[in-house]
Amino acid sequence: MSSFGAKEVDEGNYMPTFKIQGQLYHLIGSLLPVDNAREAFLQIYFISEYILQKDARLRCFPNLNSMLVESLQSMLIEINSYIRDFKTALQSFPPNSNQNDSKIVINADQRPSVEHRGCHNEPTMNEVSV
Repeated sequence: MSSFGAKEVDEGNYMPTFKIQGQLYHLIGSLLPVDNAREAFLQIYFISEYILQKDARLRCFPNLNSMLVESLQSMLIEINSYIRDFKTALQSFPPNSNQNDSKIVINADQRPSVEHRGCHNEPTMNEVSV
């Protein structure tokens, strides 16, 4: 659901593995298509009908088995907690609101009292990645 970015170290023509230098970070695109573009990758989970989700996946990779895609899609939606979290986050916005102005705020004073005290600690680094 995300890809990672880093500065890759190139050591010549042959590289059986890859090396990165500096910090590893995740790249997460928009949850909704930008400027009426077609849905792709993570955005496909937010299409309301499952059949349309399957069709969007098959547009990206037309040689896949349609029934297999549908089966895997159902499994992921049922099991993957990240998909549920992203859908819940998107549904928390009022209809027709501008999601581009949204922010994630980490506030140490706003911890739920019923959670373990270390569960919602502030980050120890100066930079935060989502």
